[in-house]
Amino acid sequence: MKPDKIIETFFSVHNPAIIVAALFIIISTIVFLIKKEFIKPLQKRKDKLEDENLRLLALFAELDPDPILRVDKNGIIITLNEPAKTIFTNAIVGQKCETIIANYKELLNNSKLSDEIVEVDKKYFTISIKENSTLEFVQIYLHDISKRIEQEKLIEEYQENLKILRLNLDYKNEKERMFIGQELHDNIGNQLSLCKLNLQNFIENPEAHNIDELYSKIDLLSEEVRRVSHQLSPKILTEFGLISALTQLIEETTKNSMMSGHIVNMNYEEIENNNLKLGIYRICQEALSNIVKHSKCKEFEIQLVVEEGKLKIIISDDGVGYTKRNNRKPTLGLLNMEERTKSLNGVFELNSLENEGTTIYLEFYLNGENTND
Repeated sequence: MKPDKIIETFFSVHNPAIIVAALFIIISTIVFLIKKEFIKPLQKRKDKLEDENLRLLALFAELDPDPILRVDKNGIIITLNEPAKTIFTNAIVGQKCETIIANYKELLNNSKLSDEIVEVDKKYFTISIKENSTLEFVQIYLHDISKRIEQEKLIEEYQENLKILRLNLDYKNEKERMFIGQELHDNIGNQLSLCKLNLQNFIENPEAHNIDELYSKIDLLSEEVRRVSHQLSPKILTEFGLISALTQLIEETTKNSMMSGHIVNMNYEEIENNNLKLGIYRICQEALSNIVKHSKCKEFEIQLVVEEGKLKIIISDDGVGYTKRNNRKPTLGLLNMEERTKSLNGVFELNSLENEGTTIYLEFYLNGENTND
């Protein structure tokens, strides 16, 4: 076959190779045009949207007052917002999220655990995890609830203390009732019976019995009633006032001991509120009892200061001090003093350092804001 004929046959439209080549060129051209005119603009638009999305997420994260951590699909921390940096610092970037949130994977895989409470670096947070499958990262939102948890613990501790106080109050009331009953039965009751017997004997035979003996027994009975009454409510407090009652209390406390105690009066004048006076007396009585039992002090002092319509009382000693480290729970004496102060609408503060003594500060209004008579 001649060369011209071969060339003509090869480039003929009936040649399958030419047809295939032409189709390939046409399809390639169409694909190129589609990619150029449609796919590339769509990809650019997608990239732009993702970039804008990232910028918005970053902006919202920076504006959020709560800590936010961004974690990649492998669980590696990649960025922190500013509030998160104040808690964790940038040192955790590049670390596994489990290093700070131990149950991270469990929280990620279980949407029901949203707003779970987690402890991080001795603080408490509610945690919310938002997964962005398009951008292939996770944002962890933390909300600090440490103050709330602390308040809840304080409430629980306060309720436990109230329970202890109620039990102690019931015990003291029962003990006081037993004391009164025993005193009435054993002492006053017996003396009344003797007085009655002597009186009957005297009536039956006046000449045979001495009336002075009956008077003497009545005097003893009267003294016994005063003694019991004084134990229930100190007579010196109502007759001579708070300063005299506290002075006698100090003398009774230091008697037969190596301690010395004194009272300092600065502008205090006797108040009319007997309920307040009795409450202050009982608080000081409890404080001195604690000093005797626990302080190992050489000297203690009660100061009464009146300033700006308030009565301020400072009870201090130079003893071994009170530390929460050595006494995790306050003693019943301290709880009683604090609760009695609050019942009088007063302020109670305890300041103490180991080996530097203890100071109890009390403050009460003198203008009728305390509990009434």
